[in-house]
Amino acid sequence: MNIYCTRNLLRLIQNAPQSAKVGFQYIPLNLLTALETAGCAQYGAGALSKPEHTSPLPLAAVPAPAEARPVQSEALRPAWGEKPAEDLFSWHAGLLAEDSGVTAVILINDATRYPLVIVMKEEQDYAQLDRLFGEALTLALQTEGVSDLGIGRYFTAAGAVCFLKACDRRQLGRLNAVNAETQEHLQVIDARQNLQRFASLELSRCRRYRYPAAPAALTPARALLNQLHLLNQSPAGTAARPLQQVTAYQLLIALGPAQKKIAWRRVVVPAALSFRYLHNVIQTVFDWHDQHLHRFVLDTPGLPETHILMPEDPEEILGSADSRGVKRLDDRYVALKDIVPLYGSLGYTYDLSDRWTHEITYEKTVTLPQMQVCLLDEKGERPPEDVGGFAAFSVYLQIMANPDHADHQAVKDWSDGQIEGVYTEAELKRRLEDVYFSY
Repeated sequence: MNIYCTRNLLRLIQNAPQSAKVGFQYIPLNLLTALETAGCAQYGAGALSKPEHTSPLPLAAVPAPAEARPVQSEALRPAWGEKPAEDLFSWHAGLLAEDSGVTAVILINDATRYPLVIVMKEEQDYAQLDRLFGEALTLALQTEGVSDLGIGRYFTAAGAVCFLKACDRRQLGRLNAVNAETQEHLQVIDARQNLQRFASLELSRCRRYRYPAAPAALTPARALLNQLHLLNQSPAGTAARPLQQVTAYQLLIALGPAQKKIAWRRVVVPAALSFRYLHNVIQTVFDWHDQHLHRFVLDTPGLPETHILMPEDPEEILGSADSRGVKRLDDRYVALKDIVPLYGSLGYTYDLSDRWTHEITYEKTVTLPQMQVCLLDEKGERPPEDVGGFAAFSVYLQIMANPDHADHQAVKDWSDGQIEGVYTEAELKRRLEDVYFSY
């Protein structure tokens, strides 16, 4: 596998202390057994337990989960060609612009433009870039739900990493474009970690591109998954096993005081997403305007109280939770899978002034055929934005129920831009696809 580097990055790699060099080799447990079972041992090693079959889930609201319609998603089939593109195993790499304030390496796949971001914390990290690249790509593909078998096939077919000088102006231009996009999405990068859990997830969905012989424009994420599907085909031309098996959580999100819930939504959210993405999902399915601060509170008996906050939250800035021993986490960098199964339920507050409290309850784990967010069921309409909280909402309802009230018309005119909107199933699907773009 060739990684074509810009001149300044190649110099850093060559000058890094070679005593720190550690190579990368992708060998999941019992991989060879699985490949032999699948009849494709020539690809290398790999063996995994057969995933349980799970019925697909819908992308928009339906009368009830039991009556769910089939998933309305893009089928994971080759978008172009009958075999993987020749440059699927080639990447271009360069340094993130200095004025970003983050020392990082940006990589894009030559065939699909799929991006990776690796934060370089120390000088010796450049000597370990082949290992960090392997780990970063593995993490990105696992986040997308790609099976260990599919990941193993890619690394085995790609071969050892070789760093070369970049000369292809077209690919360098694409690299510069991704570099600029990364600077616009710096919030998704955790400068404390080499590997970025959510950068590829967002950057690979920012734009759609035309690919040679592809019938329609694709995101880099879809393009890469289609190419991996080709690589995952058996000699008969069909995928030996599903390439993607995305673990997701079915959550019930109820808005209102404990004694009287106003509205609720039942959603399915991939477990690999961050709490910032969950915030975006809640904003979308309740049609909040996302104009105020929010926070998640986990207060399950027997477990440490934990607050998952925005960096702008006063509690985060002032450290007011420290005196009570409360653990504080940044919602941009915490995955649902690290929290939800352990705590089971949590609270979400939107607008720290009006205090719109939502109770989130974990119901079960499901499997999706791809990375997607689903709204299964819903009931009730949320209060108008900025109405003043639950007590003020009760007053609002009284005024709206009485056409003779002196303030009825004024309140009605004001609420037209504050109440929950009505969307078609197609519109809701598009909005749920956009949860990645509001970090």
